[in-house]
Amino acid sequence: MPLLIAASTNRSAQATAASPCGRYSVFATHNSIGVVDLKLRKTTSTIAAHQNTVAALKFADENTLVSAAADASICTWGQGFQGPHCPVNALATLGDLIVSASTDASLRVWSIKGGDCVQVIQTGPKYALACSLTYMPHSKIPVLFTGGCDGLLTVYVWDSATSQFVKKLALQGHTDWIRDIDTAIYSSAATNSIADGGLKDGDLMVASASQDKYVDSGNYTGGMVGAENPVPDAKNQGDTDFKDAIEMLEALVAHILDVDGKKYTIMFDALLIGHEDWVHSVQWAQPEVSVTGTKYQPLRLITASADKSVTVWTPDSHHIWTVDARLGEVGGLLFWFLRRPFPLSHNSQILAHGYHGAIQFWEKSQRQSCGLHLLGYQDIWRCKGLAWSPKGDFLLSTSLDQTTRLWAPWIHSGQPTVSWHELARPQIHGYDLHCLAMVHGYGFVAGADEKVVRVFEASRTFLEGLEGVSGVKEGDAEVVKRLPVGAAVPALGLSNKAILPGAPIDTNAQLIFEPLAPDLTTPTEPPLEQYLMQHTLWPEVNKLYGHGFELISLAASHSGTHIASSSKATSPEHAVVRVWSTETWKESQPPLVAHSLTVTTIQFSYSGEFILTAGRDRMWVLWKPHVRNVAHGRIVWCVSWTYDDLLFATASRDKTIKIWSVKDVEGSAEAAVTVKCECAATAVAFAPWVEEGGGYLMAVGLEDGRVVIYKMTNSCSRVLAQEVRVLEDSPGAVVTKMAWRPRKNGSEETVLAVASEDYSVRIFQL
Repeated sequence: MPLLIAASTNRSAQATAASPCGRYSVFATHNSIGVVDLKLRKTTSTIAAHQNTVAALKFADENTLVSAAADASICTWGQGFQGPHCPVNALATLGDLIVSASTDASLRVWSIKGGDCVQVIQTGPKYALACSLTYMPHSKIPVLFTGGCDGLLTVYVWDSATSQFVKKLALQGHTDWIRDIDTAIYSSAATNSIADGGLKDGDLMVASASQDKYVDSGNYTGGMVGAENPVPDAKNQGDTDFKDAIEMLEALVAHILDVDGKKYTIMFDALLIGHEDWVHSVQWAQPEVSVTGTKYQPLRLITASADKSVTVWTPDSHHIWTVDARLGEVGGLLFWFLRRPFPLSHNSQILAHGYHGAIQFWEKSQRQSCGLHLLGYQDIWRCKGLAWSPKGDFLLSTSLDQTTRLWAPWIHSGQPTVSWHELARPQIHGYDLHCLAMVHGYGFVAGADEKVVRVFEASRTFLEGLEGVSGVKEGDAEVVKRLPVGAAVPALGLSNKAILPGAPIDTNAQLIFEPLAPDLTTPTEPPLEQYLMQHTLWPEVNKLYGHGFELISLAASHSGTHIASSSKATSPEHAVVRVWSTETWKESQPPLVAHSLTVTTIQFSYSGEFILTAGRDRMWVLWKPHVRNVAHGRIVWCVSWTYDDLLFATASRDKTIKIWSVKDVEGSAEAAVTVKCECAATAVAFAPWVEEGGGYLMAVGLEDGRVVIYKMTNSCSRVLAQEVRVLEDSPGAVVTKMAWRPRKNGSEETVLAVASEDYSVRIFQL
């Protein structure tokens, strides 16, 4: 099991699902499915699911998961079959049946056992965005509810004679697209003191969420009851929206549905008004067990909206639905989707995921109404850069999500358990970030879609937090006290401005990210999303100017005395490598000129004598003095040195890894061995230590996401490479960067960090 899988969810309201027992949850991340252990509160594994983005997940039962993707495929795990010929919007399951709603304005009904499509229902010209399967009240007749672009809640009932669904009703209720539908079978409990509003055991409740900002609740009785959002006492309100809602309510009448000779009454129950933006998701609470052992269905709805809130609704003694709790990021940057609350601790836990990919987990506690626990990570996009601190205390990653994130182990108090978490977000930028490099123990440089190299130093808040969470104590206490407390970013700026101890904060600066408030204590456990966004920035101490185009690559010497940088280039004039001194933060020599196109990767040798570069012109260059070599037939993506500077490797799109032997101090090198790969090699990294027997350990990242480990020997003037293993739970897309964790204090621990375009950062212990 990897030590860390940090991945964000896809931007779909059905991108997460909880198992019926509530033991674990799954989420869609790029073209894979992540599995979250809710007891451990961590992502334990990923499943390579589809060739394209996963759009919807649904549990058919405890052991059967159904997934659908933009590549028009639908899979039941243990079985797969080709779905519609266009992306799937929503899934619904019931027993052996699966219903998919797709963008070709069709509903398809599938059999799980047979893997066949048993019915195609055309809904054109409008298409469905939501669907739900359940049974008719007091029977085992399947009923299908759909909603979509026409704003209608459409009812299909299973015809046993033809073994197909037949359209029965199209109910007008919403004035905009329907985004989600959920159903529940009502059952009362002796201890339930809330008025049931005339519901009887076995009645069906249906709730729908819409872009019109409302939730409709209805009931199907005698047969069936349907439910959407309840309405507060709107008649006393002067707002136009409330008046429109009342007119809509008064226009609704009971509908009679005849199924197999039995009549069902469908009655509108309530309209829930309270959200200020589109309502993306609605869920009924899970059935509970009363103190007498009776199983019952509580009258509780949970909704999630683009207004950045998750709302819990319950009816009062007069059956007027009111807000019981409102959860979300106050002043944050999240737009919430929602999945079903887990049936743990009597519906006291809720899982929601945001538009930007964060998964958050709320649970009730005696101390406060809701406690918040982070399970996923917000908006990790295509990760482009990785760097370990010199002692391996933490890992930095940078991504096209415009953030630099810091990952470190959490030493649980009084427990032997160690888990990895995001402890800080040193940089939140306005441009996509492409590269970074550690300069020394607590400083780094970063490059983005701009011409400037930015230099950062750790804040006092971070160092104190690292000690509290990871037990890492560094530096003189007096020196730490003199460091900036944190950093702040002006509303119209890109630079992290240092906040010095005792210095007043400019209240007119309109800060979008603020320093740690004086009344906030140093964390002793991983911080939550809002804390990360607001209080963990590192001060920016310098800017390096010189490049004419956007930055692509950065590297730092192992001594920390120099850094090298490159930018996008279409001519030799700009395809230069600039070398900077970290003492003066000025260029230490004229630019290195040899390449004709973009330099994609730079590496210093461990001794600092050589700089190795490679680029889009398909060649590598070894500097001292420079030696040019057209090494591959396609672009060279990555290079890496062995710990003793005797060998280096180049990874290319031509599906090869070439190992080169450095013959003398003048820098001449020749090809020693070529490792052929099944697809393009996009990353390579040698471990910075000697393996048992004097060999080398090399990791190779491939275009299909696989990470392959090789052992190499260099003896008798002959280099041999042998494949050892392919890592399990490898990414599902292109591997962009890899970095071995430095060993410390004589440790034999072998840890590898991997970044990928599947929106994930992973840490493996081999």
